[in-house]
Amino acid sequence: AKFQNVEPTNGRDLTSEDVKLSFERYQAGGTQRDMFSEVTSIETPDDKTVIVNLGRPVVEFPRNIAAWSHIDAREMIEDQDFLKEHAVGTGPFIQEDWKRKEGTVFTRNPDYFEEGLPYLDEVVARVFNDTATQRAGFVTNNLVEFGARDEDDAADLLSEVPDAVHLVGERLQGANSMVVVFQMNNPVMQDERVRRAVSMAADRKEYSLSRSYAGDGFPYPALGWQPIFDQRPTLEECGPWYQFNPEESSKLLQAAGYSSDSPLDFEVTQFYLQAFYQFDDLVLPMLNAIPELDITSRAVDNPTSVVMLNNREFESAHGMTFGPPAYSVDQIAFPFMHSTGG
Repeated sequence: AKFQNVEPTNGRDLTSEDVKLSFERYQAGGTQRDMFSEVTSIETPDDKTVIVNLGRPVVEFPRNIAAWSHIDAREMIEDQDFLKEHAVGTGPFIQEDWKRKEGTVFTRNPDYFEEGLPYLDEVVARVFNDTATQRAGFVTNNLVEFGARDEDDAADLLSEVPDAVHLVGERLQGANSMVVVFQMNNPVMQDERVRRAVSMAADRKEYSLSRSYAGDGFPYPALGWQPIFDQRPTLEECGPWYQFNPEESSKLLQAAGYSSDSPLDFEVTQFYLQAFYQFDDLVLPMLNAIPELDITSRAVDNPTSVVMLNNREFESAHGMTFGPPAYSVDQIAFPFMHSTGG
C-alpha cells in the first residue's frame, strides 16, 4: 500500500515504521490507550512486517484495534500541528478541503492500491446542526441519507422522494455514550438516589420516537448490548431505573434533600452536534420537568468530548459522545467503567 501522493508523504510506501510509531503513539495516552495496554513490545524485522507482543492472551486484540487505530505516516506523527488539521493516509479518497463544523470534501485517489476502486470521483460530507435542514437536503437530493422519525415519517419521505429506499435495520452500539455519565468522584453523584432519579426523569420512549427510532425506548446504555446478549433487550428488561417515572424521581430527590425551592443543579457537557443527539431539544426539557432538577448543558466538539469522558475531566456529568465501533465486552467496558480505564 502507498500513501496518497500529497504532502507530506508524496506517494511513498506504507512501512512497518509507520505502524510501530502509530501504535506507540496510542500507547502513550489518549482515547486509544486502553486497547494497547497489553502490548509489551513491538518489533519491525523488515519494512512489511510488524510483530506485536502482548503480556497476556487477548483473542480480540486484532479485531479491537481495527476501528480504533488508523495508521498515520511518520511525517504526520512528527508534526502534530499538521496532523490536527489534515488527513493523509492510504485510503481511496484524498482530503481536498476541511472546514471545522462545516464539512469536508474528498476526491478520488487515482493511485489507490485496490485496482478499480473507488467508484466515486468525489464525496462531500457536510455538518448540519438542524434536523429540518437535513431533511430538506435529502428531499432535494443534496444528501444521500436521512433517518426518518418513524414509519409514518418514512412513508412521507418516500412520497416526496419516490426513488428513495427505506432501510430498516437493527440498532447496534459502538463505544458511544448516549446517556448521562456521572462523575463518581463527585460526592453529590455518589448518591444512588440522585443517579436513579435523573435516569427515571428521562422518557426514553418519547426520545426514541423523536429521534427517528422505533419508539420502543431502548436506552443505549453505556455498555453496548451486542457483545453481552443474543438479542437486544427491551426497555422493560433493563430494570426499574430505566423506566420513565417522574413521581418516583421526585421522591428520590426529595429524600436526598432537594426541593423545587432548592433543586439539584449541575452541568452536563456533551457533543455539540445537536441535530444528531438533540440533548438540549429533547433530553434537557425532560429532566428539568422534574421540579427538584435544574440541569444546564455545555456543548463541546467531539474530540474534546471523548477526551473529557475518557480522562474523567468533568465536574458532575457528561452527556452524549460519538465513539468508534466496539467488538468486545472489554472494549466497551474497560475505557469507561474501570477505575484505571481511559
